[in-house]
Amino acid sequence: MQQTVFIKGMVCQRCIEIITTELKKINLLPAEVMLGELKFSSDNRYLDLNLLNDQIRPLGFSILENRKEKIAGIIKKIIHDVYNGAFDFPEGFLFSGYLSKQIGKSYDTISHLFSSEEGSTIEKYLIEYRIEKTKEFLLYTEYTLTEISFKLGFSSTAHISRQFKQYTGMTPSDFKTIHASGIKTNR
Repeated sequence: MQQTVFIKGMVCQRCIEIITTELKKINLLPAEVMLGELKFSSDNRYLDLNLLNDQIRPLGFSILENRKEKIAGIIKKIIHDVYNGAFDFPEGFLFSGYLSKQIGKSYDTISHLFSSEEGSTIEKYLIEYRIEKTKEFLLYTEYTLTEISFKLGFSSTAHISRQFKQYTGMTPSDFKTIHASGIKTNR
């Protein structure tokens, strides 16, 4: 699968040559450079669009952002901000309402857009993110499961335990024990 980046301001062969030269300066080698378009191979996972944009902007070019991609990125950032362990969850907090308010669109619209861009639902992404944060807290902090549950907005320790087991196949305490013994034996 290729990643396509659309470039505003490319109008001739000389533009293609200029963009190609600028990309070489920052070690970005697209599979193909065409008028208004750069195609990167799938092995170029760490494509830094900000660096690319900073490099070409002084020459009068800019990246045309995919609206869906941009909103999906904003959704992921909001998820990370809310479920990083430091968010103060108000009583009756509903992430769908919060997300809708932050983006200024209905949750149905946001959800459809995210799914079409990411190939997964917001709910699935959110659960996976919270479970990964749970793992992180279990391994690298002294927080109890109750504290972790509170920090990540789960309704109870039973809720976090059930989702954790469903996602990983083991209970949080089994996960912690297995990893703790693995860490001790590797020293």
